[in-house]
Amino acid sequence: MTKHYTKHLLPLLLLLIAYPFSRTNAQNCVGQPLFPAGTYTINNTQPTAGTNFHSFGDAVNAISCGIAGPVVFNCAPGTGPYNEQVIIPAIANTSQTNYVLFNGNNDTVSFNATVSTQPATIKLLGAHNIILNNLVVVAGSQNLAYGIHLMSDADSNKIINCTVISDRVGVSSSGSAGILINGITNNTYSASTSNCDYNIISNNTVIGGYVGICYASNTAGKTKGTRITNNVIQDFASYGIYTNYADSVLIESNSISRPMRTNSTAATYGIYLSNASTRIKISKNRIFNLYGNIDSSNGTQFISLNNPGATLGNENEISNNLIYSTKGKSSFWGIYCAQVTYTKIFQNTIALDDTAALYYSGSLAGVRGFMYAPSGTPTNVFFENNIISIGYGGTSTKYCVYAQGTTGLTLNNNVYFMHATSGSTVATGYWTANRTTLSDWQNASGQDNYSVAVDPMYQNPANGIFKPTNLAINNIGAVLGVGTDIVGAARDPQTPDPGAYEFGNLCDTSFHIYPGTATTTSVTFSWDHVAVSTGYEYLIDQNANGPLTGGGIATTDTFATVSSGLITGGSYYFHVRTNCGAGNFSDWKTFAFTMPCDNISVGTTTATGGINFCPGDSLKVSTIITGATGSLTFQWSLWGNNSIPGATDSVYYAHNSGFYFVKVSSSPYCYVNGGIMLVAFYPINAAITPASINICDGQSAVLEANNTTGITYQWKKDGQDIVGATSFSHTDSVAGNYVVIETDAHNCRDSSNIVPFTVMPTPTATITASSLNFCTNDSTLLTAPIANSYSYTWLNNGNTFASGLQNTQIVYIGGEYRVAVTQGLCTDTSDVIAVTTKPLPVPIISQTGTTLATGLFNSYQWYKDGTVITGATDQLYEVTEDGAYTVMVSDTSGCSGSAAAAITMTNVGVNEVNAHNGITVYPNPVSDILMINAPNAVNAQVTGLDGKVVLQQQNAHQLDMSTLANGTYILRISDNSGQLLYSTSVVKKSH
Repeated sequence: MTKHYTKHLLPLLLLLIAYPFSRTNAQNCVGQPLFPAGTYTINNTQPTAGTNFHSFGDAVNAISCGIAGPVVFNCAPGTGPYNEQVIIPAIANTSQTNYVLFNGNNDTVSFNATVSTQPATIKLLGAHNIILNNLVVVAGSQNLAYGIHLMSDADSNKIINCTVISDRVGVSSSGSAGILINGITNNTYSASTSNCDYNIISNNTVIGGYVGICYASNTAGKTKGTRITNNVIQDFASYGIYTNYADSVLIESNSISRPMRTNSTAATYGIYLSNASTRIKISKNRIFNLYGNIDSSNGTQFISLNNPGATLGNENEISNNLIYSTKGKSSFWGIYCAQVTYTKIFQNTIALDDTAALYYSGSLAGVRGFMYAPSGTPTNVFFENNIISIGYGGTSTKYCVYAQGTTGLTLNNNVYFMHATSGSTVATGYWTANRTTLSDWQNASGQDNYSVAVDPMYQNPANGIFKPTNLAINNIGAVLGVGTDIVGAARDPQTPDPGAYEFGNLCDTSFHIYPGTATTTSVTFSWDHVAVSTGYEYLIDQNANGPLTGGGIATTDTFATVSSGLITGGSYYFHVRTNCGAGNFSDWKTFAFTMPCDNISVGTTTATGGINFCPGDSLKVSTIITGATGSLTFQWSLWGNNSIPGATDSVYYAHNSGFYFVKVSSSPYCYVNGGIMLVAFYPINAAITPASINICDGQSAVLEANNTTGITYQWKKDGQDIVGATSFSHTDSVAGNYVVIETDAHNCRDSSNIVPFTVMPTPTATITASSLNFCTNDSTLLTAPIANSYSYTWLNNGNTFASGLQNTQIVYIGGEYRVAVTQGLCTDTSDVIAVTTKPLPVPIISQTGTTLATGLFNSYQWYKDGTVITGATDQLYEVTEDGAYTVMVSDTSGCSGSAAAAITMTNVGVNEVNAHNGITVYPNPVSDILMINAPNAVNAQVTGLDGKVVLQQQNAHQLDMSTLANGTYILRISDNSGQLLYSTSVVKKSH
């Protein structure tokens, strides 16, 4: 296999890459390679890769563009359930030799349908040559559930050895089925085109559903060649097997019953055949116990032929079927024929003999072994070589045969045994009126001339063996071409026996078996001596029908003790037969028995510490065993349903609430049960919010748990209790990992999530200035601490003016400055630093003649036409040429300013001598006496640069300036008429 797969590995990998996996199988297959032949696995514990597929859907997608040869998918044992819907489309290149086999290994595929048009767990949508083997298929939805669905020309498929489980409660007429073949997605037995042919349904167990196995079509696409064989069909709501519009179908050796069904609101049919169904063979089926757990009065037809529409050469055959019932209040009709033509009803046994059943009413009338209701022009219906026995209790009418007309009907070589002791009517038959005895019936109907009315004396009806032993009916059957009986025994070709069983040889089987002493390990039996015997053979097994071939232990005694191979409590069958010599043996006589069990008992099941426990904890549960003499096995389960894997010790540690059930066994068949109800208190579910905390150094934060009445709290940091921290909330400022332990009133505890509490360092914000005072046209540099992780927010008078990573700022205006320094989530803001600006000096220039003067400042610099005048650094400047003059001065704080406007001088130097009018002034600078020489009497006036008069004198020859402050002053000299004669600046300077 490895070499084979390696050869195709590249195409497979390309195929897996090309096809995304989904259950819709909608893929473009143009140019895609065929999937390589070989054996692969389905294992949901592994991904889809190599030779493994994670799901059934993945496997189906991989092959959906066709296969190169036979493909086998082996489901890995124990990996189920696979909770998916599996839809298998038509796969290219499949054939009888190029098949696709899904080996389930008893693993489960389960699907709960929610869409009415897609109710199937597994659907073969036009697929051919698909084999489903040994799968457990679960259709989980009630009244919307198909286990396996074949439609749209799905041909030549096999469903074998599977278990198909549908709903056992729902009763929707079209909503659920175990295995379904039809032509529509959501109606079980709709007459729609199917074209699904030559499918095999064999050796399956089908449980539940409204119908167990259904195949339905219409005249345009009859279902052909289907084989439904050896299936166990149980607990359906209405139909065991439903058929319409079918051709050449074999329904054989199926077991149809309802042992566990608890409800049925509809009429019940074991096998239902209708609507143009031809060449149908219904053979060797056992239909029984249809009301195992149902108390219902709904009508029951074990085999119902309702207008199947067979034609000449296309006859239907109903043969070798065993019908019997053990319980129920229903009306029971064994085989029902309505509008039937060309049908052979041969060699069937119908035993409706439950004397304890009390039929009282129902949708059908009474108990009838064979019911014939012709319509139209019936023809060629044969009812021959059958056995009907009726022994039901209750007050209903009871008939072996009920014919509403005998046109087209032939009855003969039958056995009728009416042994019911109660009923409003008890009769062999009905034909225009009640016919109490067989002779009454024969005379009225003109039928059954070779039939008899005797007790078949069934061999072991309690165990489902309805082989007759009454020699009166041996060899009375007609030759009808039915070669074998229900168990496969050959029929006498000349003188076959009526009923489902061939009578067999005549070696005596009329003896009785008597059970003797039985212990837990051995059992003794005896039986009557048979006069013609040469000896006996006996054996014990678990086969109710006895061995079909081979013999037992030979003995000439009429007793035997057996101990080998018996298990305490096991159910067995003791078989004995008579040896009449020369290899001529009687049939096996069978006695059912059960081995005794040990006298063990279970006392009180207890739990250490009581029946209540905290979530997450466990309780040790155990039980007291008495009477045990050997080894015991234990199996614990929850709620008595599914066994707990591995819980096979005498004690079990329970972790969840529920009823714990222990099965104590001394053998596979002997066990006693004990149980205890445990209740886990409601979980606390401790939790802290927030899930994490980050704070800055010096801060604190609040942690909160759920505030619930009755809960106590203990906070922990780094695994240690925080003393006094017992409230539902806790405030802290210390880094660490915090949890809270919550304890409820039952002392149940839960630990919360861990909350990391991080304290981050807070930066220290300071601010310095290169100067706290600066001139108005200058600036100062502000500086904060620097670090790689710092960011800064700069504020002036509370307003942000800059932010970022720069730790310095140049400012040009005064105000209150602060800086906020941030590191991570932490921020510190500095104290305020006040920065002031100094005003600039504003000099005012005065002019006296050609002398320019300004106020008293710390320094001076005169400019002409914007150019520095070298050496012109005094308060006064004597102009010597025309131009625009200004001055830059500085005060004692170092601030500099220039005059607001320049002084423009023109005609400098013209009439200069006359300008002074012969007047001289000295000394200048002066410390005390300023001398004035003038040719005539003059008046003198001294003003400051601000224009205020500080000294004034008439007829002045000298001026005393000793009392004036140092500085520059303006001297004006005028005549007595006030005519200005002379003006100059004078500097007062103390010694």
